[in-house]
Amino acid sequence: MKILFTLGIPDDLIGHVSLQQIQAGVAFPGNLPLIDALIAPLTARGWQAEYAYLGQPTEINVAGADVIVNCICDASRQQRSLGMLQELVNKTGLPVTNAPAAILASTRDRLSAYHDEQIRIPRSTRFAASSSTLEEHLLGQAHQLPVLIRPTGAHGGKGLVKLADTQVATWQPAEDEYYVTDFVDFISSDGRYRKYRLIYAGGRLFRRHLMIGQEWLLDLASREYMSRYPELLTEEKAFIHGEGDVAADKLVRIFEHFGLDYGLVDYALDKNGLPIIFELNGCFQLTGSLSAEQRPLLGYLEANNPDITAAILENIAARAR
Repeated sequence: MKILFTLGIPDDLIGHVSLQQIQAGVAFPGNLPLIDALIAPLTARGWQAEYAYLGQPTEINVAGADVIVNCICDASRQQRSLGMLQELVNKTGLPVTNAPAAILASTRDRLSAYHDEQIRIPRSTRFAASSSTLEEHLLGQAHQLPVLIRPTGAHGGKGLVKLADTQVATWQPAEDEYYVTDFVDFISSDGRYRKYRLIYAGGRLFRRHLMIGQEWLLDLASREYMSRYPELLTEEKAFIHGEGDVAADKLVRIFEHFGLDYGLVDYALDKNGLPIIFELNGCFQLTGSLSAEQRPLLGYLEANNPDITAAILENIAARAR
């Protein structure tokens, strides 16, 4: 079997990328780093793989390909690449995993329109700073303060701020496009905050991590905090091994609704145990998420990588049939 991996050039870089960069396989933002994780196991199966960048006008060689594996995962930054991928699928009739329509449908603002009585999804809208003031946007979109403001296409808490009523008028945009999301407090009974992550692949959910910290913004800095409390690492390991948080099993249906073949969901739990969804998308990292210094303490975070890659490969094989 031959796989064509498709990657995208971000919209703001189109026209500024050289052929040499493309041939060198430059890692542009907004692409799922799946090739590195899959190349060894798919080669072991006797499969072939090629990759192609979309975005700038180019001729894509699909000769002999059995399936397209889409790695373009950020609809906020890859509109043109996703459009070109859809044109390629329509032209060739090749099956595709993580279809463009699924990526486009799972943006933060579109996600918030999903309704499920067992899942909480805070209201989220897209805000253009060049079109109105933030105050006008909040009023027109019926947001509830405080709100979270983040640049579209940003990940890992980059540029993310929480604004209360008194801070809205003085906030100054550094970008033009933002997501605005109602903040839902998710503090646990012990005064800490917890954020869970699951990876979905092949119709299954894999528990990825549980971040715990003293502040609502849980990012890589929370790892340093957790390292000072062995009981928090024990709690995370228990979650990864399937203990606690029965809400995790409810979330398969949200991936099925949006049509994603693989992706991640970040969420917390409210006081009634219902999941509060922060993010659902096709961007996640399997390999290379830990440094050599981190592995002795945190190696368990990648222990299920073989199971996840096997599930992704089975999904690809099923789609190609």
